[in-house]
Amino acid sequence: MNEQRRMEIQETLVGWAVGALGLWAGVESDDLPVKMPDGAAEWMFRYGRLLSPNWRLNGRGERLQSIFSLIRPPDGEEVNPMHVPACPLSLETLLSDKGEAPSSLWDGFVAEFGRLPQGMSHFEAFAHLFRKYAWSVPCTYGEAGVSLYEEFKALAALVYASDGDERPAEGFLLVGGDIPGIQAFVYTITSKGAAKGLRGRSFFLQLLGDAVVRRLVADLRLCSCNVVYAAGGNFVVLAPADQEVVLQEWQRTFNRALLDEFEGDLYLALAWQELLRSAVGTSEFAGVREQLGKKVAAAKSRPFAEIVEEDGWAALFEPRGRGGLDYCRVCHREPRPGERLMEGKCEQCRGFEALARDIAHDRLWMSVMEVDEAARREKGWRGILARLTDLDYRFEGELPQLSRPGTVYVLNPTTLEEAGAHCFRFVANVTPRISGSDREWVREHHPDLEVPHGERIKDFALMALQSQGIPRVGVLRMDVDNLGAVFSQYMQGSMAQVSALSAALDLFFAGHLNRICSEVGAQGEHKDVLYVIYAGGDDLFVVGAWNWMPLLAERIRKDFSAYTGRNPHLTLSGGVTLEGRKFPLYRAAERAGEAEGKAKRHKRPNDREKDAFCFMGQVVGWEEWPLVRETKRLLSGLISAGVPRSLLQVMQVLHAQFTADRRRVLRVERKTDQKPITGRPYWGRWVWMAAYSLTRLARSCPEKQREEILKIQREWIESGKRIHFLGLAARWAEYTLRGGET
Repeated sequence: MNEQRRMEIQETLVGWAVGALGLWAGVESDDLPVKMPDGAAEWMFRYGRLLSPNWRLNGRGERLQSIFSLIRPPDGEEVNPMHVPACPLSLETLLSDKGEAPSSLWDGFVAEFGRLPQGMSHFEAFAHLFRKYAWSVPCTYGEAGVSLYEEFKALAALVYASDGDERPAEGFLLVGGDIPGIQAFVYTITSKGAAKGLRGRSFFLQLLGDAVVRRLVADLRLCSCNVVYAAGGNFVVLAPADQEVVLQEWQRTFNRALLDEFEGDLYLALAWQELLRSAVGTSEFAGVREQLGKKVAAAKSRPFAEIVEEDGWAALFEPRGRGGLDYCRVCHREPRPGERLMEGKCEQCRGFEALARDIAHDRLWMSVMEVDEAARREKGWRGILARLTDLDYRFEGELPQLSRPGTVYVLNPTTLEEAGAHCFRFVANVTPRISGSDREWVREHHPDLEVPHGERIKDFALMALQSQGIPRVGVLRMDVDNLGAVFSQYMQGSMAQVSALSAALDLFFAGHLNRICSEVGAQGEHKDVLYVIYAGGDDLFVVGAWNWMPLLAERIRKDFSAYTGRNPHLTLSGGVTLEGRKFPLYRAAERAGEAEGKAKRHKRPNDREKDAFCFMGQVVGWEEWPLVRETKRLLSGLISAGVPRSLLQVMQVLHAQFTADRRRVLRVERKTDQKPITGRPYWGRWVWMAAYSLTRLARSCPEKQREEILKIQREWIESGKRIHFLGLAARWAEYTLRGGET
């Protein structure tokens, strides 16, 4: 496709998109700011028929059905349809049920359309603007869950993958990629100085995934719309059918560069699968995507195989580094020839610390430019990306001025107009920074703690000390349950539907999560006590003051449920662990992952699984969590009112005895094939222990508190309503009230 044909295609796609949005808004064709070129309607119709045999150029819809309404198992119950209110895309209105009048939406679009940049970045900037205003407008041909923006994106992808021909290609390639080893790369670092570079290390991997996709799309001469989805190091791209040889060489070249930069820690697994044009707009796409996933998984199990096949095993296992006794105190990597360790850290780790500082702004802009030699010679993260992808990334706290051709993104914008950027992107980027009040608090309460001058990122020690009660860091990991089944079984979707579902999930985890963490972290005596290490795709990893973690997890689950229309087939499970301020980070990540795994193994009497939360080693279904929180609040209130703290120890002993009695009864039931007892607790020694201990404790309390304790005995314990999580609530209250430990 030559440059002139590319410009004609872009002009046609922009004209079609503007006309479709105008038609939905009731605008006359004479009032459109741009129109499709003469003669373009016929070949656009040919491409539209790949999305649906009912595709029509001048279709009109009313409300967009949420993509989440389509998610259900083959034998599951129907989900009540939910519709997305039409409004500009914004984190402030993501969960709102109030839309705008079509005329108002159109006026906002036209105003910003007139200020779009011209030249090379015009089409990409238009695509972002169109996403902002058409993300909640239904597509023209009535496919459930597909917005007008997703329709535009699919049309553009098909046209580019057909090399701009007037007739669609007979088939395409679905190219999938994954970067395994991300968790090991991020978390397997020492705890000393980890907080300073942890976010930078994690964010660099997001940038690497972005740069890989950007470079691949550019080398295949496609556009950003060809990216079906990209999140969490995974991506799928729609490409022309004749690119197998190009992809093989591209993968080999890129992985050689990765091997040189990261010595085998990171690898790009790339695979592709044939996609017939008849499968693009049907449920057959799900099967093609599933086959692609199997090929990517196979590639992940054979890292650097393409290099070994061509260059031999020596290319993979030859010695690296300069030898000797020196090593980086953070990542433990040997320095390379000519590399100097500064403060015991290698150039790579210092670069990740610099990146963490670069992105720690409330307002942030990202520029991506063509590379120059100066960028390639950079020693930190910028140089790595430049050498790997020929792209120069920069981050600034104010609108940058480009010195070379490129694109400017504003991260987490309110409006593009205010930001002055070409494009936008949502990134969960909450970073705890040391303030003046933090320094005063440390001088007063912990004078032995060293706090560096200047605005810096809080380390784990400070976040632990600023926790309520016991000084610990909380580590939270959560993700969507059964996501593989959601894509492959719960929604047998077309290419446009798969793209819509992936984008909708990423919008919550990469976008709305940022707002949740900002609001939760702003409460309490100390501000900025939450640190988003990673969030995007369908999962998250957050560390911070431990006392906020259970509340944060509950808020995330609550908002996710509202966002998905309370679809019972879309659930979240997560786990929180509490760690000392010097606990090794990699073990904290592993322990939080194990806690999340326990939540995903949770099973209820009705066999419903997952949708649970593991806290302090105990798993609770989300439906029972409000009662746990309320129980903890009541116990804390009694202690604050003067009831002896021994109440909390009594509660934990009773729960331990109840658990032992329950296990004993279950063993007997299994041996004798008795029918399990349901509807009441397992009676045992703990019942009379509760009666004795609580009655004795109540006698020593004032009348009001005495009645409360006796009420606990009657309504919480003897009835069995709260006994199964009473130990958790008591331990939570105890940790909140405790202080002084280090």
